[in-house]
Formats: sequence, C-alpha cells, structure tokens
Amino acid sequence: MSSSKEVTITRKIELNLHGYEGKEFKEAFDKLYKWRDICFKSANLIATHHFHQEQAKQFFYYTEETKVKLANVSKDENGILTTSKQNTTYQVLSNLYKGQIPTSILTSLNSQVVSAFNKEKKFYFTGERSLRNYKSDIPIPIQSSDIRQIKEGEHDNYTFNIHGLSFRTNFGKDLSGNRIIFERSLQEEYKLCDSSIQVIRKNGKTRIFLLAVFQFDKLRVNIDVNKIGVVKLDFETPLILQIGDKVIKIGNKKEFLHRRVAIQAGLRRTQVASKYNKGGKGIQKKIAAIERFKESEISYVSSRIHKYSAELINLCIKYKVGKIVLENMTEVKEATKDNEFLLRNWSYFGLKEKISYKSNKYNIEVTEN
Repeated sequence: MSSSKEVTITRKIELNLHGYEGKEFKEAFDKLYKWRDICFKSANLIATHHFHQEQAKQFFYYTEETKVKLANVSKDENGILTTSKQNTTYQVLSNLYKGQIPTSILTSLNSQVVSAFNKEKKFYFTGERSLRNYKSDIPIPIQSSDIRQIKEGEHDNYTFNIHGLSFRTNFGKDLSGNRIIFERSLQEEYKLCDSSIQVIRKNGKTRIFLLAVFQFDKLRVNIDVNKIGVVKLDFETPLILQIGDKVIKIGNKKEFLHRRVAIQAGLRRTQVASKYNKGGKGIQKKIAAIERFKESEISYVSSRIHKYSAELINLCIKYKVGKIVLENMTEVKEATKDNEFLLRNWSYFGLKEKISYKSNKYNIEVTEN
C-alpha cells in the first residue's frame, strides 16, 4: 500500500481566450502557437544535449586536452562544464529564446525533460528504448504561481491570466466534476500545482485545454485493511466483486456492448458514404462526420468504465474493503489477444486504470493476482 498521504490528479479543463476581438484575438492565438513551437523545439534540444553529455566518453576524436568527466568545474577540478548538467540546457534555451517566451516556461520545461531523461537513460544505453522524440503538440508547462487574477465569471466559469494572456474556463455540462475541483483549489481544500496548457488543432478547429494538476489529502473512510474484495473481469459482466461469500455483478454485456456496437455500425456506414462525397470542399469536411463517430465512441466507453469503477469503489467503501485483488488479469490478457472483438470492445485496461486511480483516493490498496 502506498505510504503517501496525498493524491495527485490531472484534470483536462477546456479554455477559451477571453476578452479579445479581431486582430487582438489572432495575436493571442499566435502567441500561444509560438510558445508551443518553442517548447517543441526546446524539448528535443534538451534531450539531445543530455544524451550527448552522457555519451561524451565515446567521442575518442576529441583532443587530449578535453576532459571527458562531465561535472561543474567549480566543484570538480577535472570537470569541463561551467555549471550543473541541468543548468547547461537552460542556458542554451535562454540564449536562443530569451524575450520570445516567458523564462518560467523554459525553466519548467527543462526540469521536466531532464527528469524524464534521467529516469530513462539506462534504457537508452542498453538499447531497450530510443531517445524520446517530443511532438509538435507538446503541452506548454505552466507554474502554479503564473495562474493569476482568478475571478468568477458568467455561467459558473472563471477567468484568469497566464503570462499576460487572458483565459476563461469552459466547464460545459461538467460530468467529471472539474468545476468543483477547481473551486476547492480556490478555497485551498486542494492545492493547484504546476500544470500545462495544451493547444490542439483538429478537424480545422483549435481547442485549448488546461491540464490542471491538483493535490489533496487522501479521503478518510472507515475501511478494514485486512478485508479483501476480489474483482474478476469477465466476458459477460464487466466486473464481478466477491467479498467473502457475497458476489456482486457490476454492469452487463448488453448494456456495455449494445450502444458501442451501434456507434461502430454508424461509423462504418458513414465511412462507406464518404466515398461518394463530392470534391472541392476539403478533406476536413469530408471526414468530419467520421471523426464525430470516433469521438462519440471514445466518450461512451470512458463514461461506462468511469461508472463501473466508481460503483466498485462505492461498494468497497460500503462493505469496508481495504484491499482489492484483480484476480484474472493474465487470463483476460491472453483471451483478448486471440479475440479482436473483445479487445476492441471490452476496454479491460481502461477499467484497471480507473479502479487504481479511484481506490488511491481512499487509500484502498489494489494488487493484481
């Protein structure tokens, strides 16, 4: 069981640029795109520099005068760096992009990429994986202190300022409870941590999201750490919970598959019909209906497994279960390998992920048998 007393979660909150019109609106969007482009280039630059530093000993063609021990020269007489390894790449970024992007973004990005590199570098040099390649839609890291002037706006949304850009939240129907979590951070029940902004262009439309990271104490519930709930993932029922002699079924095959298969059938009909669309309107218009079906399927599956996992955790709390054992994951993995229909439709691994996430909030241990 995790010894941490805190839970860290990330919530995806849609944002709109706020208070801009005409030319100003375009300039604000251009600034966001510029920051994202610099982050994209910088992340790959950071990773490349640190990979080079780690491999320096292999560069036999350096002159004899060049020392191969990478360390700060002020701390080690044999060092060849004028500063710490992490600071070397910050200095590179600062020289390249100073004045084009807030320095706190570069600081956070450098810290994140270096941290990821240090965790993975042993796998680079054994050939188990290649150096990370950061993509052009990389999130822009934002320090929590840079989210300023938070004010309540219309329709239960909030406005705030980040590095001179004004944003407004767009919670919409808010089925995930993001508004409540955001408000709890304002009331200091939750802590808003360093987060990021993601700018995505899809189907000709640009959307902005705040990937907000919140931290809070684990919720205290009356559970027995020695009481075990065995959870089986079944082909006929998404979840079967057994607590002693009590067996509880959560969800059913018909409920889960009927709607999803209907969405997939609609998608196939739309794909066939799109072959006969007239030309001249652009590819994005032609595939817009197809993309809507795909998004509908993803949204439906996410809502189902959210419901099933939430029901499971509520039952565990009700019966004071302190430990969940996922019993037959190996069999499920093997079965789905040979059954494309099950693999496509049952979403076992999404269930497992959400069960682990929700149980952690209540300090309920999850293990796999």
